[in-house]
Amino acid sequence: MSEEMDFGKLLEEQGMKNIHNGEVLDGTVVQVNDDAILLDIGYKSDGKVVKKEYTQDNDARLEDLVKPGDTIRVKVLKTNDGDGYVALSYLRARETSNEELEKAYKDHTTVKGKVMDAHKGLSVTVSGTRVFIPASLVDDHYVKDLNQFVGKEIEFYVSEYAPEERRIIGNRKELILEQYEQKKQQFLAEHKPGDVVEGKVKRVESFGAFIDLGGFDGLLHISEMGWGRTERTTDKYHEGDVVKCFIKDIKEVEKKGKRRGKKAEEQPAEEEAEAPKKDVQKTLQIALSTKFPSDDPWLHIEEKFPVGSVVEGKVARIKEYGAFVELAPGIDGLVHISEISHNHVDTVDSVLKVGQTVKVMVKEIKDGNKIDLSMKDAEDQGPTHYSTEENEEN
Repeated sequence: MSEEMDFGKLLEEQGMKNIHNGEVLDGTVVQVNDDAILLDIGYKSDGKVVKKEYTQDNDARLEDLVKPGDTIRVKVLKTNDGDGYVALSYLRARETSNEELEKAYKDHTTVKGKVMDAHKGLSVTVSGTRVFIPASLVDDHYVKDLNQFVGKEIEFYVSEYAPEERRIIGNRKELILEQYEQKKQQFLAEHKPGDVVEGKVKRVESFGAFIDLGGFDGLLHISEMGWGRTERTTDKYHEGDVVKCFIKDIKEVEKKGKRRGKKAEEQPAEEEAEAPKKDVQKTLQIALSTKFPSDDPWLHIEEKFPVGSVVEGKVARIKEYGAFVELAPGIDGLVHISEISHNHVDTVDSVLKVGQTVKVMVKEIKDGNKIDLSMKDAEDQGPTHYSTEENEEN
């Protein structure tokens, strides 16, 4: 027998296996401390898994995760770490094979994981394996601050699974869109134009107020805030107000995602993931109104203000061509500049002021809720036949 016996053969004869860098094997936990786990891997030296190679959660305690006697699968990083141990990694072994992620990818089911880091996307761990979710696949809209997800558990789909290339890509956007679609279809099934709804004012703009109807916003346009004229939306509504209204119209419309002005920074090969080329989804467009038909002040207008009758009203608005006079809440009539006086009138505001009470005659009621009034004919008529107060009581 040669004195220079093959070292690998010697180990084999002594019941010890030979190992090499990159090999994945099972080991038995013999000791656990704050910084590392020691494993019996059937080799001449024990293996060591330092904390960062077992978990990406810096707050986790190794003692809470494993205990002596447990068997775990690890990957050999170095056969000698310089201290006489075999350097091992639990995380990298999981990247080589993760049944939960592989099954989720094949069956197109969701998985849950904890977000460990946010850089050009989210780094998530699922059973010890790192999954990358690109920023474009985190939500159905651009998320400016991804750090809000760090430390939280999120659910997503696995869109790519290539552990041998260290490329496992997640897609949370697809799940968000699915959930939105389900919620949208349920809303459409339960609501239709004409339905009376109640919601809370979410935002007030100059053109109207957005009302939260339980996950979907409806727009109450300034022109639909009442039968009377609304000068400013903030005069009627404020954030948090509860509003009773009805759905005037509801439909699905295509909403294109906003494009970013700057080019996205290049990602490492393992983190690349192409976003869907067509970023179009259908959202709900809901028009609301508080102008309930039963409260329409123009109903039976001919009976309230017969043609030829004289009534008092207040000047509501002044234009170059005339003045609008409020006969009752929600009912305005136009006094043309030529109908203000028998005398020549250069400008309307030289004779009338907003808020001024005037006496007018109803000359004509037109389709489209329009009334022509005359001050000079009312003056010729004599005493007032009707008043705004009387009509409000009726």
